[in-house]
Amino acid sequence: MKRWGKRAAAAIGIGYGAYQIDQLCCYEVGTRSLRTVYTGVYLLYQYKVVWTPENSGEVHERVAQRIVECLKKNEGMYVKFGQQLTTMGHVLPPEYVEAFSVLCSDASTYPGDVMMAVVEKQLGGPLSEFFESFDPEPIASASIAQVHQAVTKHDKKLVAVKIQKPNVAYQVGIDFAMLYCVLFVVETAFSIPMLWAHKYTVSRYCSELDFLLEAENSKKSKKLLESRFKNTVYVPEVIELKNAKKTSKVLLTEWISDTVTISDKEGLLAMNLDLNEILKLAVGIYAYSIFQTGHVHCDPHPGNLLVRKTSQHQHQIVLLDHGLYVDLPDDTRQQYARFWRSMILADGKSLKEVCDIWGITDADFFASMTQMRPYKSSKGSSQVDKSVKLSSEDMAKIHLKIKEKLSSILRDTAAFPRELLFVGRALNYLRSHNWCHGSIVNRVKILGVSAADGLSTKNWVRFHATLQCLRVLEVLSTTFPRTWNFLLWALPSNISQVFDGFGRVLEASPEIPKEF
Repeated sequence: MKRWGKRAAAAIGIGYGAYQIDQLCCYEVGTRSLRTVYTGVYLLYQYKVVWTPENSGEVHERVAQRIVECLKKNEGMYVKFGQQLTTMGHVLPPEYVEAFSVLCSDASTYPGDVMMAVVEKQLGGPLSEFFESFDPEPIASASIAQVHQAVTKHDKKLVAVKIQKPNVAYQVGIDFAMLYCVLFVVETAFSIPMLWAHKYTVSRYCSELDFLLEAENSKKSKKLLESRFKNTVYVPEVIELKNAKKTSKVLLTEWISDTVTISDKEGLLAMNLDLNEILKLAVGIYAYSIFQTGHVHCDPHPGNLLVRKTSQHQHQIVLLDHGLYVDLPDDTRQQYARFWRSMILADGKSLKEVCDIWGITDADFFASMTQMRPYKSSKGSSQVDKSVKLSSEDMAKIHLKIKEKLSSILRDTAAFPRELLFVGRALNYLRSHNWCHGSIVNRVKILGVSAADGLSTKNWVRFHATLQCLRVLEVLSTTFPRTWNFLLWALPSNISQVFDGFGRVLEASPEIPKEF
C-alpha cells in the first residue's frame, strides 16, 4: 500500500508540476489540447450513442454549446475555426448557427504593457522613438491580434497599431495538429470527407500571421478596388515608420473613424444611408474581385466591412483586415465564372462540364450549396413550398441526407480548387449580411452578371443579349401570364428551361438591380 501511495503522490506531483509549467511557460498548450480531446469524445458519445431523430434538436444544442465553450476558452486559432463554421449555416443545424454566432464578438485582450513590450521588441526601439503617444488600452481585439491607437512621431498621424498576441506563434503548431486529429476522427466516425483540404486551410490561416503579407495584400487591393469603385470603396493606407525594423507581427494603418458595421441596420439608417445601395456595392466588390481580378478578401465579417458617409453625403465601404486572401489562378477564375453563368441561365450541360473538371458528381447539389437555396437545372424542379413547417425529425432526416451527399459529392478531391473553399466562405458572409437586412438585394443576379463580365468578350455579349431578351420576357410573363405559360409548354425543352431558370433568379429578391 505504501508503494502505491508513493506512486500516486509522485503522479499527482508530476501532473501538478506539468500543469504549472503549461500555465506559466507554455501558454496553456497542454490544457487547451486536453480540453479539445474531451470535447471531441463528448461529441462522439452524443452522436454515436445518444442521438436519435426524435431528440436531435436537444443533442445539437448540447454539443454546439460544448464546442463553443471549448473554442472560447482555447481562443487563438480555435476561434478562427469556429468562425469558419459560422458561415456554414446551410449545412449545420440551426442550433449550431445560433450558438456559434457569439464567436464573432470581441476576443479577450492582453494587458497594455505586455503588448507595448511586443511593439518595442519588433520595431527595434522604445515607443518614444516612433510614437508621440500610444494608448495602452486596446481599441479592438480579435483571435490573433489586438489593435491600439497611437500618434506617429515623425508626421503626427493618427494610426491603428495591429499587434499579434504573444501566445499565437507558440500555440499555432499544436492547434493545427489538434485540428488534424479532430478532422480525422470526424471523417472516420461519420464518413464525411474532411482531411482533403486540411493542408491548404492551414496554409491560408498561417498567412494571416504574416503582417508583411497583409500589408502587401492591402496595397494591392487598394489599387484594384479604388480604381474600379472610385469614392465608394476605401482601403486604409499602410503606414511605414522611419528607422523601424520590418516585422511580421506589427502593422500600422491609418486610423478610420465615424463608421458603423455593415450589419448595423440602425446605425446605417441613422446616417441616412441607403441599405439597398450599400449591400449592392458590397456584393459588387466581391463579384469584381472573384470574377475579374482574382484577388479575393476572404474574411468579410461585420467588423471588417465598415460603412461611413463621405463629405458628398454618399456611402463608402471601408475594407479592413487584409490577412486572409486567395489569389485565383486564371483557369479557376474562368471556370468559376462559367459555373455561375451556367447557374443563372440554367445551362445544365455547361454546369456539369465545369463540375466534372472539379471532380464533383452532383452539379445541382453543389449549385444549391453555392446559392444557399434549392437549385435544379431541369425545368420546374426547384419549386419549394415555403409554407410547410418542418418538424425536428424532418430536419434531422434532411441533415442526414446532406451528410450522405457530402460523403459522395467529391469524386476526386485532388481536382477541386482549394481556393473556392475560402471564396465560398466570403460569399456566405455576404449572404448573411444581406439576410440580416431582409435579403433586400439579389446577390445571385449581381454575381451572375459579374461572372459573365469575367468571361471572354464573346461570352459576355451572348450573356447580356440573352439577359435583355429575357427581361422583355419577364414583362411578358407579368402582363400576360397565360401567354408565358403557353410558351414554356410549347417551346423546345432546352429553351423553356432557360426561361424558367431565369424566372427563378428574378424571384430570388424583390429588388432587381436595374443597372445590370
